[in-house]
Amino acid sequence: MVSRLANKQLGSRRRASGVAAIAAAAFLVTGCMGGSDQGADAAGGEGYAYGASEEEIKAAFADIEPVNLVYQPSSQSAKDFAAPREIEFAENIEKLSDGKVTVEIVYGQAIAPFPEVPQALADGRLDIASFPPIYMPEEFPKFNNLLTATTMLGSSPLVGELAATAAITETWWNSPEVLEELRAESLHVILPVEPAGQQVAGCESDHVSESDWSGALGRGSSEVHMAQLEALGATPVSVEAGEVFEGLQRNMFDCVIFPFVGFDLFGLDEVAPSISYLSEVSFNRGPNAFLGGAKFDSLPLAVRQLVFDQGAALYANSRYGDLDAAAEVIQATRENGGLNEISPDLQKSLYDASTDLINEQVANGELPENTVEDLRSSYDKWLEVAKDLGYEDEGTFEEFDQWYERDDVDLMPFATELFEEVFLEHRPTE
Repeated sequence: MVSRLANKQLGSRRRASGVAAIAAAAFLVTGCMGGSDQGADAAGGEGYAYGASEEEIKAAFADIEPVNLVYQPSSQSAKDFAAPREIEFAENIEKLSDGKVTVEIVYGQAIAPFPEVPQALADGRLDIASFPPIYMPEEFPKFNNLLTATTMLGSSPLVGELAATAAITETWWNSPEVLEELRAESLHVILPVEPAGQQVAGCESDHVSESDWSGALGRGSSEVHMAQLEALGATPVSVEAGEVFEGLQRNMFDCVIFPFVGFDLFGLDEVAPSISYLSEVSFNRGPNAFLGGAKFDSLPLAVRQLVFDQGAALYANSRYGDLDAAAEVIQATRENGGLNEISPDLQKSLYDASTDLINEQVANGELPENTVEDLRSSYDKWLEVAKDLGYEDEGTFEEFDQWYERDDVDLMPFATELFEEVFLEHRPTE
């Protein structure tokens, strides 16, 4: 296996080089499989059948007037690990629409910061956006309540990560309460959830045992994080993501719960040289929702279908971004001697804390009673799908960078299976 890249500049070039390959695979997903019937669109024009060829898709756009879509992703710049997802999304739509649809990518929340994204979608400043509803728990309580259940999932570097993110995707699509909550804010649901990668604790020193965490100050980004930090014995603090680097640098807190992508994005390896991870349970993830704005429902059917049909590639590219970031961060952290699994006793404490939160939410009618069981069942199902497709963990988290090689892992077969089983029934037809 080829060794990991030694620096971020080279890593960025390599990540960008994968866009063409994912785009080609996405065309195959859109153009080479059987699908649903096309339908007429009240806004003008007809749609196309899922499984239509590239030529047939382009033909569906022959009489459509040019459309420009302003898209604000969660990525901060075109150099982020997640940026190839945004680039391929735009290029794929522009190519398959025969140039009739252009996608204007606006990075870094330049139009609206995360808490303002729903309003920006509703008032037309944005046409498409990816943003994390965890920053708005009062506005999106049902979305956030579901996240508590995800802490009960275990994980492994590759196969477990595919299963967990697929289970989260299926659970959100199968939640009419969450779908209605999003739509009630005048938002068009393209994807109700974009699963985030596994979260870990980045600290200024090793935090593995109860004595390490006792009295520590920990930064979290959600209400569940706060409860989990307390279960570890830490005192939780709330700090904006953009202020985390300075907070750690100035010893305002000792640890931060963040996804691997965030460590690269904010350069946290400089101020959090030790990473503590979980395997039996999970830190609460911070997934995004992928939503359309006020004009989305009035767009021609073919446009809405084409945007929706990027779901498999969006999922695959998101996983690549997470996995690539994990490999780079793990390599740097291990070489500094700071990569450790949190002790079994503390993982049991986290399990108990999650159980208490879930039971409380169920008792208050905030969470369906069988959510955890359904989520675990979905996880087990997708775990078997991943294994049947030939994916495997060739080692542990601590050596992930030594056995994971992006070019050797084709995620499109798994992403396509997920799209066809879970996404496809929600594809626009009128």
